[in-house]
Amino acid sequence: MTTEAIPLRRSLIGSVLDHNPFYLLSALCMLAGCVALTNSLSYIPLRLPRLLLLIATLNLYEIMLVGLAIFLIARRNLLRDGKMLLSIEAVFLVDAAFLNAEIFAADVKVGLLANAALLLLAAGKLAAVFWALGLPLRGVAFPMIVGQLAMLYAIPGVFRAVSQDHDGVLPPLVVYAAWWAVAMLPILLSLVLRGRDFDDTTPAAMALHRHRRLVGLLLVLPIVSILVHLCTQNWVYNVRWYAANSTPLLLGLAVAVGMYDRHVTNMTARMRTQLLLPVLAIIGSLSTPGQLVFDLAGVTFTPLRLTLLGAAAVYAHGLWVHRHAYFAWAGAMCLAVVGLGETPAAMMRNMHYIVQEATSHSSRLVPRTRTHWGITAVGASFVLFVIGALVSLLHSRSVAVSQTVPAQQQEDEII
Repeated sequence: MTTEAIPLRRSLIGSVLDHNPFYLLSALCMLAGCVALTNSLSYIPLRLPRLLLLIATLNLYEIMLVGLAIFLIARRNLLRDGKMLLSIEAVFLVDAAFLNAEIFAADVKVGLLANAALLLLAAGKLAAVFWALGLPLRGVAFPMIVGQLAMLYAIPGVFRAVSQDHDGVLPPLVVYAAWWAVAMLPILLSLVLRGRDFDDTTPAAMALHRHRRLVGLLLVLPIVSILVHLCTQNWVYNVRWYAANSTPLLLGLAVAVGMYDRHVTNMTARMRTQLLLPVLAIIGSLSTPGQLVFDLAGVTFTPLRLTLLGAAAVYAHGLWVHRHAYFAWAGAMCLAVVGLGETPAAMMRNMHYIVQEATSHSSRLVPRTRTHWGITAVGASFVLFVIGALVSLLHSRSVAVSQTVPAQQQEDEII
C-alpha cells in the first residue's frame, strides 16, 4: 500500500465515523422492506397474521432505536448520534410505513385493538425520549404530540367504519369534516410553540430550548403524516378530490401565522398573509358540489358559506391581534355575504333583488311636490341646528384646553 493511500483511507474512515450513515441506511431498508411486504404498490391486501407480524417487527426495531439513542445520550454523551436515532424514530412514530392504516383495511375490530395498543406503546416510547432529553412531560408539548398521534391512528379506522355502514362507499362529506378537524392543528401548534414552556428559565424550559429542533420535528411530523394519510384516503376509497377540502387548512394556517409571534420586523408580512389566505380559501370554495352540502337547523350549509364564516372568524382574530381596520372591513364583508345565500348564483340573485328593492324605496323618498320639499327643508333645518350646536360645543372645549395650557406653562415658569 502506498503512502498516499494511507491518508485517503484514514479520511474515509474518519468521514464514516463522523457522519455514521448506517443509521439512515438501516431506516431506508426498513421502510423499503415494509413497502414491499405490504404490497403497497398494488391493490392486493396483506393477510392479517403477516401484517401483525410485520407491525411487531417494526415496533421491535423502533424500541431498538429508542434504546440505543438513550444509551448513547445518557452513557456515552454522543448527543449527535442519539438525536439522529431519535429523528429516525420520529419518522416511524407517525406511521411512515402505513401499517397502522393497513390493519384497518384487514379487520376493523382487530385494527381498533391493535392501534389502541400501538398508541400506548408510542406514548411510552415518546415518554422515554422526553425523559432521556430532560424534557417536561407535564408541559403542553407531550400531550400535543400524543393527541396528534391519536388522531393519526384514528382517522383510517373512522373512515373504514363509516364506509362499512355505507356499503363500502366513503361519503365525501366525512372527508370534508376531517379536513376541518385537521385545520385546528396549526393553531394548536402555534399555541404550543409560543407557550410558557419555551419562555421560562426553569431547567425543563432550558431543555426545550436546547432540543427545540427535535421537539419541533416531533410536533410537525404528525401533522404532515395526517395530511398525507388524509390525502391518500381519496385514492383508497375512490372518493373525488374537491378543492374545498383544502380551504379549512388555509384558514387554520392564517390564524397560526397571525398568532405565531409578535415581532415588529415581520408584522407586515404576517398581516398580509392573514388577509390573503382566507381570500384563497374563499376562491377555492366557490364551486358547490352537492356531496358537500348539508342542512343544519333549517339552514343550508355549503363549502362557500362555511368558508365565509371561517374567514370572518380569522379576520376577527386578526383585528384582535393587529388592531387594523382592514380586518374589520374584511370580516364585516364576509358576514354580509354569508346572509346573501348559500351559492354564488343565489348570492347574485339576492343581491339583484336587494338593489331593486332599495332603488324602488329610495325613489319614494325623493320629494315631488312643493309641500314635500317644504317639509324636507323644515326637517333639514332642525338637523343642521343640532349639528351646529355639536360643532360649537366641540370648539368651546378646544378653546378652553388651549387657554389652560399657556396658564399652566406660566405657573411652571414662576415656580
